[in-house]
Amino acid sequence: MVKYPKLRIYMMHAGGEDWPEHALRLMAYYPQLYTDLAVMLWVEPNTQRYIKEFIKNAKEAGYLNRVMFGSDQMKFPYAIEKSINFLKSLDFLTDKEKEDIFYNNAAIFLKLKE
Repeated sequence: MVKYPKLRIYMMHAGGEDWPEHALRLMAYYPQLYTDLAVMLWVEPNTQRYIKEFIKNAKEAGYLNRVMFGSDQMKFPYAIEKSINFLKSLDFLTDKEKEDIFYNNAAIFLKLKE
């Protein structure tokens, strides 16, 4: 990422349950690094607790604009609705921040809009 600072990269699952601090630290060092939430939003309660803290910390650190929603679905279509409902339930996020996570941040990452 140092050698190719214009290369946009996204990290799956916000770094996973074991690496939240490392994920945020990497986001601090590399502004071209984005992350998704994906399976972390629905898979099980312990993971939901982790991802809730990750989102709070990303917001506090100013990196929420690089957090993206992801369905991570192969064979669990019911989980998409579960993920959406969980993210919508986070009362520490504004409606604008939720919209950004659901769409706007990915649109910027994919250069769908300026």
